[in-house]
Amino acid sequence: MRKVVNTIVKDGKSVVVSAATETTYWKRPDSIAEKVGSVLIDSIGSWDGKLPDGTVEVCCRESEHKSDADQRQHITAVCFGAKEGKVTIHVPVKKT
Repeated sequence: MRKVVNTIVKDGKSVVVSAATETTYWKRPDSIAEKVGSVLIDSIGSWDGKLPDGTVEVCCRESEHKSDADQRQHITAVCFGAKEGKVTIHVPVKKT
């Protein structure tokens, strides 16, 4: 399940931004989903990367973190509507 946070323009296209609120293993309250969604919006805005072709929604799956595979502070998000189906991306977190 997910909560829509806002709509933004990225790469000249309107994209819905949402945050996951529930998985098999955890639940995230709407208030926290809104906070992580706001961080995702700011980070997408400052990111020079491109969303996969056909993306209509970007959903924050994991909040800000580092991983063995990606040492940058990043958000793990899923792009829905991409031509390849659901595509997982890492969006570097905007430095404040």
